[in-house]
Amino acid sequence: MTDAMDLKILGKLQKDCTQSLDLLSDSVGLSSTSCYRRIRRLESAGIIKAKVAVLDEKKGYTDLMVDGAPLPHQPDTIIRWLIDRLRS
Repeated sequence: MTDAMDLKILGKLQKDCTQSLDLLSDSVGLSSTSCYRRIRRLESAGIIKAKVAVLDEKKGYTDLMVDGAPLPHQPDTIIRWLIDRLRS
């Protein structure tokens, strides 16, 4: 169950999940320890599923990347590509 403070934390993390815990906790008005515990609880509950990088399409990053390599566009090619990557 989330409360208003959890929603505040989630909003800040969605804007920038790379900010320091000190900065995040200050911005929501909690101690670092309390903020850390809330984040861990949100992760354990599956509310926070991943921390990801959003690529800038204007700079040519439109493809899905796996392990730093772009995936091909055709589904059958993707499967062959993944099998080859796993074997190497």
